[in-house]
Amino acid sequence: MTAAPLISVLLPVYNAEPYVAGAMQSILRQDYGRLEIIAIDDGSTDRSLETLERCRRDDSRVSIISRENRGLVASLNEGLAVARGELVARMDADDFAYPWRLSRQAALFAARPELGFCGALVDTLLHGRIARGRLDPVFRLDLPVLAKFFTIFLHPTVVYNRKVIS
Repeated sequence: MTAAPLISVLLPVYNAEPYVAGAMQSILRQDYGRLEIIAIDDGSTDRSLETLERCRRDDSRVSIISRENRGLVASLNEGLAVARGELVARMDADDFAYPWRLSRQAALFAARPELGFCGALVDTLLHGRIARGRLDPVFRLDLPVLAKFFTIFLHPTVVYNRKVIS
């Protein structure tokens, strides 16, 4: 029996002090155990980095890259360069993941090893209530064709398989 793949969660952070602790806790409380969280502090001027350092102190699965502001793409590329996981997940500093997010996505990759990436709908928190995500009717069309024109998944739900997409 093969071990569950390591999932590297890339978490770019820029001035997300009000949200980043919740985002981190939602990833650290996943029911999927084999993960590493790579938080990339993109030159935050608030106390985001202090929050990340507390999380790293409390959990060895957390690593931090901290440097001057260079933007989202540079942050993601830096995180990807040090990521060790076979699967790579995106998470934003103002997002919250259900505890089963990564286990369900890992199960999908286990069932379909040829799969390059997967994503999901998102629920939105509005005034303390959860608004369930709905599939846009345009996505009932041919997904490979749609994917040529725009991103068909919301980025904080994406996980991709490095064995398939290099």
